[in-house]
Amino acid sequence: MIFLAAILMLLAISSHALDVDGAANDARNPESPWHITADDVSFSDEAKLYIAQGNVLITKLDRRLSADYVRFNHKTMEAFARGNVVLISGEDILVGDSMDIDLEAEVGTVNNGTIFLSDNHFYIKGDKIEKTGKNTYQAEKASITSCDSELPAWKLTGRKLKVTIEGYGHIVNGAMWAKGVPVAYVPFMVFPAKTKRQTGFLVPEAGYSSRHWEFFNQPFFWAINDQMDATFYLHHMQRRGEKFGGEFRYAATAESKGTVMADFMRDRKKESADDPSRAVNVNATSDWGYVETGTDILRESSDRYWYRMKADQELPFDVMAKLDIDVVSDQDYLREFRAGYSGYEATESYFNRNFGREIDEYDDSVRTNKLNLTKGWSKFNLNAEAKWYDDVVKRNKGTQSTVLQTLPYVGFNGSKQAIFDSPLYFDLDSDYRHFYQEELKDGHRLDFYPRFYVPMKLGSYLSFEPSVGLRETVWYTERYEGSTIATDEYLSRQMADLKLDFSSGLYKVFDFDNLGVEKIKHGLTPRVVYSYLPHQDQDKFPSFDSVDRISEKNTVTYSLTNTFTSRSIKNKAALSGESDESQKPDYSYNQFLYFKLEQSYDIDEENEDVAARWADGEHKRPFSTILGEAEFKPGKYIGFKGDGTWSTYEDTMMTRNAAVRIWDPRDDMVEVEHRYTRNSSESIKFLGEFNLVGAVSVYGEHERNLHIDNDIIWGGGVIFRSQCWSVDFSYTDEKEGDRKWMVKFDLFGLGSIGESKKRNSLSSYF
Repeated sequence: MIFLAAILMLLAISSHALDVDGAANDARNPESPWHITADDVSFSDEAKLYIAQGNVLITKLDRRLSADYVRFNHKTMEAFARGNVVLISGEDILVGDSMDIDLEAEVGTVNNGTIFLSDNHFYIKGDKIEKTGKNTYQAEKASITSCDSELPAWKLTGRKLKVTIEGYGHIVNGAMWAKGVPVAYVPFMVFPAKTKRQTGFLVPEAGYSSRHWEFFNQPFFWAINDQMDATFYLHHMQRRGEKFGGEFRYAATAESKGTVMADFMRDRKKESADDPSRAVNVNATSDWGYVETGTDILRESSDRYWYRMKADQELPFDVMAKLDIDVVSDQDYLREFRAGYSGYEATESYFNRNFGREIDEYDDSVRTNKLNLTKGWSKFNLNAEAKWYDDVVKRNKGTQSTVLQTLPYVGFNGSKQAIFDSPLYFDLDSDYRHFYQEELKDGHRLDFYPRFYVPMKLGSYLSFEPSVGLRETVWYTERYEGSTIATDEYLSRQMADLKLDFSSGLYKVFDFDNLGVEKIKHGLTPRVVYSYLPHQDQDKFPSFDSVDRISEKNTVTYSLTNTFTSRSIKNKAALSGESDESQKPDYSYNQFLYFKLEQSYDIDEENEDVAARWADGEHKRPFSTILGEAEFKPGKYIGFKGDGTWSTYEDTMMTRNAAVRIWDPRDDMVEVEHRYTRNSSESIKFLGEFNLVGAVSVYGEHERNLHIDNDIIWGGGVIFRSQCWSVDFSYTDEKEGDRKWMVKFDLFGLGSIGESKKRNSLSSYF
């Protein structure tokens, strides 16, 4: 770094080059020329000694040394500089009263000096700073801070300081200072001084929870090699005990990678049917369980764990394998540990970010485990999968699971494509599935479903596409308890359906010339689809899933889709003639509004004899609910998305879901999400972050179940930020009864102390 720059610089001087041209123009090339100026430069051939005095300036591209006096002994490879010494290498800076350096050993000393390391934004000061190796320093009566001020907001001082770049620093007999006032004595401290991944302790989590009391989670990171690393956790909870965790990650190639995570703890608390709170209220739960899991489901074991894994692996013949494993000890574990380094939220975020695949919700007691193999061609795809649903509650109770397993599944599908050179097109959906349910069902099903299309143009504006689907389904049932369904024999079903698809594409372009928008295009797509599938008696067939019972269909579905797209000019100079004549305008496009309405009409419902309904006061209802979908993104700082269904018979909304997000360049943000299902559920969620005056920011979140009128979660906090530090105070109250108070201190460059409230965001919704 800085001292290496001095070495290369003075080596150039030793070759009698005071101003050498013609070498490669590369700052990392030792043959690049050094340019030296001074009021006076002399050389002693006998002593091999160079002396430069008065306004000495030595430069080489991004390196610069200035001093009042520089002496270099070519024989001993020792250099000395004094008087206003300033050495700049890239963005790193060293200043001092004087500097001695042994060029051959790459060691040296700076007296009354300061080093600025830009990667870490560290300022290291000391009466004497020694470079003891290529990337190691030590200083006496030293201080370190990441604050730019002469009177820093914080600094660490010590009798002796040692720092290894891309490693750690150590302070002996130190103190923490705040604005020139000592606030804590630190007999010994270790801090990170690196920007790259390296083995060592990470910043711990700390806080207080009403369920756990004081907790402390210390992670340790192990950089195994360039392709593998691991993290280990020791999570102490005053009320519950110790939880041990580990993560192992590898990346053989960009496509072949995997992560294994595991946690284990022996909980000091467990649920019991004799808990006093249950005796008073059968709907209550103890401090260690959760109401939503039901009063008959107790966690009576102290051994708790969560094992999860995702892996992608390239195989021969362009086959891609994907493995997902999710095994948890009990139905309450992921509720208990939603937050934190190795909690559910961190795990879900990591898997989504690195593998693009989700895991089941934290309150889902049936966990999905699967192995998937895919092989793709230009127009076809082969997909094989072994999937197992782990019923956590039934497993713990030792009772028979009623979950239907699909093991294995093989699908072969083809995208829509032309049949040779004919005007006909086809696509294909086909699969084989083996179904298994403990002691109840065991069977096989083969489903083959091609569809044939004849796309046509009727005039300039109307498209017409009739299609026919031909479906063949074959079952072989080995076991089907409690039913008259035949076993040990093959059953088959043949079905044909018809679809007539009419659509049109209309558009008009409007000149706008406002708010930076040149034109707006309005696209209008009306569509009418008739679908027909005759009735067929299917009672004799097994019923594993919805494919086994396909209802007759005689419906007309009509929809209207509106899109609005703006066009803006990025390089207006191309149109104004201010740029090169050959330069073409560069446009940007933004579909800022999408709106769709859709409804179906059931012809069979209209024609059905409904005398019995009339007797019971019911009426024909051939019209489906009206479905509406909308997205609105008028600018870069606002977004809206929503959908809903309207019943023309009830004259009311049946469902509605909407989310809006507003933000600004300062990172102020407000998000609101509302979800509603008539007579079933309704909730609203608020998130907000606001930068107030100066360095103060506040944030908050509130989610409420409006259907039963209670809070799901609420909380907030305040953050104080400066150039080199921040502190985050937060409080959270969750419906499970866990209340958390947390404080996070962040000394920029040294890392964080404590735990910060994780604020979910709707950003991915847009």
